[in-house]
Amino acid sequence: MSSHFARATKGKRAYGKCPNNRGKNVTLIGAIATSGFLAPFTFEGWTNKEASLTYVKEVLLP
Repeated sequence: MSSHFARATKGKRAYGKCPNNRGKNVTLIGAIATSGFLAPFTFEGWTNKEASLTYVKEVLLP
């Protein structure tokens, strides 16, 4: 991540460049227990009802 703010000396304008390529959206779902992090599940895209149900049925319950 890069900052969208810059600093310059008093009376001067700050110039800079920021990369525009954000990359892929990767989501991580997991469960936390007293023993630690359980059943991590990563996928590209965003979380919705279908992704949550798939995680519970396919990863967490078995």
